[in-house]
Amino acid sequence: MLRRLGRLIAAFGLMAASAEAETTVTVGVTALPAALGHPFMGSSMPTTLPWAAIYDTLTWLDDAGKADQALAVDWQAIDSRTWEFKLRPDVKFHNGEPLNADAVVAAVKFIASSAGLRTSLGNTLGMIKRAEKRDDLTVILKTDAPTPLLPLLTRQLRIPAPLAFAKLGAEDFAKAPVGTGPFMVNGWGPAEISAKAFPEAWRKAKVDNLVIRNVPDSATRVAALISGELDIAMWLLPEDQPAIAAVGGQLISRREPSLNMMTFVTAKASPLKDPRVRVALNLAVDRKKIIDAFLAGKTEPATQYALPSSFGFDTALEAFPYDPDRARIMLSDAGYYRGFSMVVSIVPGQGAQSIYQQIAADLALIGVKVELRPVPLSQFVSYMREHDWPGPACANSQSMIDPIETMRATACGASQSFHCSKEISAMVERARGEFDIQQRLGLIRDIHKAQRLDPPALFFWQGVALDGVGAKVKGYRVVQDMIRFEEIQK
Repeated sequence: MLRRLGRLIAAFGLMAASAEAETTVTVGVTALPAALGHPFMGSSMPTTLPWAAIYDTLTWLDDAGKADQALAVDWQAIDSRTWEFKLRPDVKFHNGEPLNADAVVAAVKFIASSAGLRTSLGNTLGMIKRAEKRDDLTVILKTDAPTPLLPLLTRQLRIPAPLAFAKLGAEDFAKAPVGTGPFMVNGWGPAEISAKAFPEAWRKAKVDNLVIRNVPDSATRVAALISGELDIAMWLLPEDQPAIAAVGGQLISRREPSLNMMTFVTAKASPLKDPRVRVALNLAVDRKKIIDAFLAGKTEPATQYALPSSFGFDTALEAFPYDPDRARIMLSDAGYYRGFSMVVSIVPGQGAQSIYQQIAADLALIGVKVELRPVPLSQFVSYMREHDWPGPACANSQSMIDPIETMRATACGASQSFHCSKEISAMVERARGEFDIQQRLGLIRDIHKAQRLDPPALFFWQGVALDGVGAKVKGYRVVQDMIRFEEIQK
């Protein structure tokens, strides 16, 4: 009897030890995706942060911004509008479906459909018109224009489990998403996503569980990191560093593959319809002072509608100088010698409110009174979809992998159109129709020069973010806006 009791106690002890041995990493973010787990909604963080854990894309980008292997291990251009991609063998979805050419064909079929074209991914990948299966591990992508940079763009092509997506439909699938990533979702609430490691993943997780928690307030995220409630706290501020270091943590900076700017919405009548006014606004903001004060000097003023890693970036261009006197002269030339007022929509969080208050103060010095109007992310997305902005400008951050596709997606007649310059739109279409890399390069640089006189936005800087990482966490790495969740250890 005593021997049996001893075995039971030992067995219970092993079970308890096993439970205690499970590792969980908890990440605090500013917002969870408004569209839940819809694989084709969202093109940048924070809304796409969970996708790196749940889904895989056809390609990735490496640190230098070049196309890297993901679900595709090789690719080649067959002609200017046809690309062949070879898929990684023996990859499974969380529900056991195989990752093959049929899965890629199904994903492309959706984003090219009328419903898919209304999604953010359908908008950014609108050049892909169809996919064809050559064999189980070979898929052909057809575009509507020469697309020499397609392998860079397919880093956004997330592949969901095709049978589950077809059976449930996009709306219900979003509540129970199924991908090939290192973690599979086992709970999705309004404030938290919980997931467990997928044992058959091709990129295997090093921890057992992942929790992504909505913690909108920056100070609350810091406090939770210090207390150990969070292991990683995203989008913190430079002044948080001492408190994090005091408990053995780190504040890690990362460059985001996006350009931060105040986008001009010129569809409706406003002073911003005059290009002289838009140039004046670019001259009125002291970017360097703001970068040093709010971003710990971790980035540089933008020089063009592109990033240094973007194809076609022109190193000869310089940032607009800080010249408020010249800005006032240009406003006067445009007939606004008394200045004007305007509403700017912003999404609170990540220090945006403080940064935009300083931007508004700079603009006030040239007579432009800015009313900052904070809106939740869901409302911001609605404004974007409906083209119903309350004012002529909004805070924005655009992915700049291929500036031509970004310009096209936000220009004349596009579903997310902000500013329409017929001359520049024509230049964009000429560049988009050129498959020869050197010719395309020259055309893109001509566009960057033209936008100096007709800017679509008040250019700020390449996005930079500061993430707090707890003392117990190792292997935290972000590559081009994608957290490598499979590398994290605790």
